[in-house]
Amino acid sequence: MCNKLFTLIIYLMIVMGVANAANEVTEADIAKNGAKVGDKVGKKKWTKGNISDVGGNNINDVINKLKLGGGDNNNIVSYALMTLDSPADQKDRTLHTGSDDAIKVWLNGKVVQEVKKNRGAGNFQEQKNVDLKKGKNVFLVAVYECGGGWSMFVGIDANYTTSGGQKFKFSGGVPDKITKGWLWMSVSTAGKCGANATEHDWLSDPGDNVAPVGGPGDKITGPWLWVTTPAQPCGAAATHTDLLDKVTKGRVTEKKVAKSGPNTRVKVGKVRWTPGKISAQGGNNIQEIINKIKLGGGGDDNNITSYAYITVVSPKAKAASMYTGSDDSIKVWLNGEEVHAKAVNRGAGDFQENFKVKLQKGDNPLLVKVGECGGGWSMFVGFSSDVKGLKFHTKPPNLAVDSTNKLVTVWGKIKNPS
Repeated sequence: MCNKLFTLIIYLMIVMGVANAANEVTEADIAKNGAKVGDKVGKKKWTKGNISDVGGNNINDVINKLKLGGGDNNNIVSYALMTLDSPADQKDRTLHTGSDDAIKVWLNGKVVQEVKKNRGAGNFQEQKNVDLKKGKNVFLVAVYECGGGWSMFVGIDANYTTSGGQKFKFSGGVPDKITKGWLWMSVSTAGKCGANATEHDWLSDPGDNVAPVGGPGDKITGPWLWVTTPAQPCGAAATHTDLLDKVTKGRVTEKKVAKSGPNTRVKVGKVRWTPGKISAQGGNNIQEIINKIKLGGGGDDNNITSYAYITVVSPKAKAASMYTGSDDSIKVWLNGEEVHAKAVNRGAGDFQENFKVKLQKGDNPLLVKVGECGGGWSMFVGFSSDVKGLKFHTKPPNLAVDSTNKLVTVWGKIKNPS
């Protein structure tokens, strides 16, 4: 009996191991065998979509349209997949590519082009000779994005029909771009980007590859409560320095404000927390509100950091996706906990990243820090569009008090030990 049970357990382990192996996704497997609409990578699904043959941000446009991303996507890789049906074997046909930023191309399971550069692109940029076999050819293109534009331009001067229905004929010149019927996937590159991300197989390691339901919602315009502090060093270098603590010598700290909201009667340096509504657009919206409420120098402020506070009121406890974008660096606290930090010097006119948070029922204190070095100074904050019924105010949060182990409770335990 024991031997039979042992044999059964071993058999089940083998079967489960085979099943798990079958469920694994790798670049090598997709590049050789392809994928179908609806196949999953993490929690996202391969989705069919067309890409424009012009523009320096055409990947970003299609990824957002297919709800595989949201806003200005950064630190991310796109995979575009299709088959090319060739009427015969064709040798030394010219592959044309262009990309923002780095690019890698597979044909029938083999890497045939790789450019490890962070660059912009609005058209073809390089060529490589490739061979097509008679029949179906699996064609996979990965484009690795850091920041700014995100684009892809691909074509092959040969005779073939794509799985998207486009027909191409060999001309000996520059071909039209392949635009129709690609299967798309996007994966966060977990802190790496562009040229630095090309060596990793992101399909096999998708991490928290979750497409927020419905994409980004409206931006939170406020009014928020604002203060500013000098920052030297500035931007990315000041992200993890508590400037509130530094300016007030410990009377006000990031941790205290993030947990309980600001005390508007207490000065932060020479300024007080001041209400103001920020624009939902533009690459300088913080500067505009700071000038309006007179917390800056009145012109183009540099080497400075803003803190913006608001209380988010949720009708119920809920897991949610939060979206942010910033010029330059950003740090976010929700309910007293740091939930996001991006120590970068960059520009922004929209959302740039999203991440998971947990809203509690009732008041949720939200603090956002944006560091500025020079140029534009902007902030964009919001939740995914599936998060409904949120309200906002700038009063101190009404937080539930946990009475566990308070004095009365401890005294009760002394009288009635359990």
